[in-house]
Amino acid sequence: PSAPRDIDVALVNASAVKVSWEKPLYANGDIIGYYVYKDRLLNGEPINDKLQRDYHL
Repeated sequence: PSAPRDIDVALVNASAVKVSWEKPLYANGDIIGYYVYKDRLLNGEPINDKLQRDYHL
């Protein structure tokens, strides 16, 4: 599929954000989920503490 479109990140509070996007123009089949990754930064550099959660539509 092509990339999701119009990705938006909105600050909810000091420890939460809301991420939204529009579906890709070309899905190439049924889209059953997305991977969303987050990185923590320290002085602008990523900290290696990956968090991955699976969310299904």
